[in-house]
Amino acid sequence: MNCATPTDFSFSFRGFSRRGGDTDKHSDGWGLAFYEGCGVRAFHDSDSAVDSKVAEMIRNYPVKTLNMISHIRYATIGDKPLCNVHTFHRAMWGINWVFAHNGDLPTFSSQKNLPWLGQSDGEKVYYPVGDTDSEAVFCSLLNALRAKFKILPTLPVLYNAIQQMCREIIDNEENPIFNFLLTAGEHTQFAYSTPGARKGSSVWNGLYYTIREPPFKKASLKDLDYTIDFADLTTENDR
Repeated sequence: MNCATPTDFSFSFRGFSRRGGDTDKHSDGWGLAFYEGCGVRAFHDSDSAVDSKVAEMIRNYPVKTLNMISHIRYATIGDKPLCNVHTFHRAMWGINWVFAHNGDLPTFSSQKNLPWLGQSDGEKVYYPVGDTDSEAVFCSLLNALRAKFKILPTLPVLYNAIQQMCREIIDNEENPIFNFLLTAGEHTQFAYSTPGARKGSSVWNGLYYTIREPPFKKASLKDLDYTIDFADLTTENDR
């Protein structure tokens, strides 16, 4: 969620977390991170979201934020310890960056030699703690940005640089599936998608989004018998 004014995410998370082992099979851990000013409050659990006591607390934890990411994991590369649970976090240029990924990138499955992206070269500062391709590509993106820019660039320049690096990543993969969310501080969230289906699977991995804006109406969850009238909880400035 990326919002114009501080917004409560518990409605969306209430349904989303059911897909972590109940209405879907993404039961290999879950994570959530949201911004409080320049700080990030993060929660992770290697248990499924539907069984997790931490997730139960979040479902009943009324908090408002401008920017948040949550992820439920279906493990394809990497084992199932807590260190492999998304979201992943790093600090760069005085900003907390948060990343969550869906897909497969075999080029990044080896943690010993992270590939350089772009034309830049230099000191690699960021390395994965776990053994997922997701955390590895996140670290590679940050290493490349840090080598390319000495200070934080303007948002359009940063956007173009990330876009170019993403093109390079998918050009070097045989059958890439690369969908991610990346936050850069409390206001900015990037979304990128190269969709696809894994070999032998009918499940399409792509990017979908919902925009909530005035006039607000009632909304119902697909994964839970729960309805809320956003008109009672929002103002004309919310989006």
